[in-house]
Amino acid sequence: MNIFSSVLVDYSTTEIRSALYYLGRHLKQASFASDYAKDIFDDGSKISPSEEVKTLTIKLLKFIELHSKKLASEFDDLEFNFWVTKINEIDSSLDPDITEEKKLNILKKISDFSVKN
Repeated sequence: MNIFSSVLVDYSTTEIRSALYYLGRHLKQASFASDYAKDIFDDGSKISPSEEVKTLTIKLLKFIELHSKKLASEFDDLEFNFWVTKINEIDSSLDPDITEEKKLNILKKISDFSVKN
């Protein structure tokens, strides 16, 4: 997450994960952006992302484009794959893997629930 840490510091895990989703959508659609003007935040869902998520998405996109010294629509396959891999790495690092001990503790808590008729 180091590459984006200065941009992500003030946001919650949920906001970061949502922004990464929209950023990934933008990168995938960037080469087609000139063909149509689709809003990257419109994914057919009835719920729109928060202003914080939109702001973070734009910040991340600007960061990537500044770092790359080109627009996302100009990325070749290698650059696209590099950034999508980075996005995936960040997303994967947001929730640490659950340990066996935590699994057992959760299962114990679940089994402690009793259903009363």
